[in-house]
Amino acid sequence: LAAGANIPQSDACQLCAIGSYKANASNAPCNLCPTGAVTTKRGSQRPTDCICDLGLFSDEGSSSCRPCPAGSFRDSLESSVCPLCPDGYISAAGSLNCSLCPFGFFARAGASTCSICSSGYYAAPPASRCTACAAGSFIDVQESACFDCGAGYSSETGASRCLQCVPGKYGSGVRNPTCTDCERGYFSGQTAPSCTACTAGSITDLTGQSRCKSCPSGTFAPEASSSCEICAAGSFAVAGKGECQLCPAGSFSSSSSSSACTLCPTSQYQPQEGMTSCMTCPSGATTAAQGAVRRADCYCVDGVPISPAEVCYPYWAVGVQHGVRVATVEAGGVRGGYTEKY
Repeated sequence: LAAGANIPQSDACQLCAIGSYKANASNAPCNLCPTGAVTTKRGSQRPTDCICDLGLFSDEGSSSCRPCPAGSFRDSLESSVCPLCPDGYISAAGSLNCSLCPFGFFARAGASTCSICSSGYYAAPPASRCTACAAGSFIDVQESACFDCGAGYSSETGASRCLQCVPGKYGSGVRNPTCTDCERGYFSGQTAPSCTACTAGSITDLTGQSRCKSCPSGTFAPEASSSCEICAAGSFAVAGKGECQLCPAGSFSSSSSSSACTLCPTSQYQPQEGMTSCMTCPSGATTAAQGAVRRADCYCVDGVPISPAEVCYPYWAVGVQHGVRVATVEAGGVRGGYTEKY
């Protein structure tokens, strides 16, 4: 029989099967390859035609096959070596191919096991390392990407969760690396996407405030103010007001920062609002009460009229002198039983 052939029962020669060989022509059967070795075709004639099967290899000069080490593979009979698994892949000993590490795991070339990413880090297959989530994002499970922090939250690099913005701070939009202090004149509560303006009559004079404080009496503040302004003389304000009010007619305030106006005392009046003093009634005249508004509210004691010279007429009762020279009185006339001075 020719080399590479065997005698079957039909007495016709057949090629040695894969995994066997025969070097010389004879009636002897084909020789089997060593354990783990195969041939690439039928009819092999040399022992060297026996090569290690897939997933196996032999050291140089050795005729025995053994499994490829973990972290390597052999998927072709054309190659005699076991190449390392690439980044992001692993294998057990004797593998024909490598397995891909799943989301959230990584492996360096030649690894036999996948390593899990730490909290705040992610890996998208095939991965040789984990990547930290950028500031303003997070990851708490094995995923291929990080998730953005929402409005009112923030996070540092490599975070496994987002943190709420504390009162006095805010986080607008998404992907906030830090929460921002509210400006003066504004405030915020917990997890705020924006700051709220202080209402009229209240302020925040520092940044990062969680509430506004009321303006004291005698001062005012428009909406979103950082300081309370002083009411001018002639006006007033009670605590927590957005503007000062003018003193009404019949009253006044002579100094700034007034919390209330003072009524004009008797013998005085004030027809206008927003004044710093009252006007005085004619000499000798008075008013019925405090807070007089009109000049007509002034009257002379005992009901005598007010002269054009803005004084009450001094008078003489018949036969009684009131400290006025006789010649002066005699220059006048007599009205209603009184001698009057002009």
